[in-house]
Amino acid sequence: PFFPLKRCYRGWERKAAWKRLKLRLKAQKRHEEYLQRRREEEEEDRAVERRAASFFQSRFKGWLWRVRLRKMQEVIVCIQVMVRGYLCRRKREAMERERLDGLPVHIVFERGMFVSGVPLLVTVKRCGLSYKFIGVDVQKCATY
Repeated sequence: PFFPLKRCYRGWERKAAWKRLKLRLKAQKRHEEYLQRRREEEEEDRAVERRAASFFQSRFKGWLWRVRLRKMQEVIVCIQVMVRGYLCRRKREAMERERLDGLPVHIVFERGMFVSGVPLLVTVKRCGLSYKFIGVDVQKCATY
């Protein structure tokens, strides 16, 4: 009778240890599942926060860009006014100079050549649509 009692007790003890182990493993598994759910929920919360932050940042950056663009347009208008005024003044001065000085005279042709056996320095000048031919005799110091 002594051995079966000891054997029964050890069997019961091992069974109880096995039950405790199974309960501990179930509890660990439940805890891991709980932690995993919390991680997923926190990740979802962070994703929502990131989306909201990027939404607000994009709105704010868009507003800042529109403000800068408006300022740039104002500056561009000022620069255009200055440049157009400068070009207009230059054009007016050129017209006034042309009115006072007349049309510009351009030398179209200038070369030494023989005309009827006489050596001449021939120059052709153009002013608008008019041409002027000038011949200079270097030997006689005469202009034709």
